[in-house]
Amino acid sequence: MLVVIDGDRFDEERFSRLVKQYFFSSEVEEKGGRFVSLRVARGAEEARLYVAVMGTRSIEEVEAALIRELYGESVRPEKGAIRAFLRKRGKKIYDLVKEAGEEKLRRPFPPGLIELLKLWGRN
Repeated sequence: MLVVIDGDRFDEERFSRLVKQYFFSSEVEEKGGRFVSLRVARGAEEARLYVAVMGTRSIEEVEAALIRELYGESVRPEKGAIRAFLRKRGKKIYDLVKEAGEEKLRRPFPPGLIELLKLWGRN
């Protein structure tokens, strides 16, 4: 599971507390400046949890920049506008990430998220 959180909303202490509350066990597999990869378990189920913390730009600003990069179209950096754009084309945001490739992702996305996406893609 991949979780992307706006940097201004992320609280590391709260995150650690929630991980302990929801998962029976957790182990940090890899940690970068703005991302963490965890192996978590709840009951008999195990999963990898990838968490990326955005920088000063909101997630919507980055998604709008990616749309501009791929399609040359300006979309307001608002959830509704981005969803409408994607829905009209039958796409999800992860489709754009796959289409973009690393070079085009480096422009709108922060480096920590790029590293996390690479790690996520390997697993």
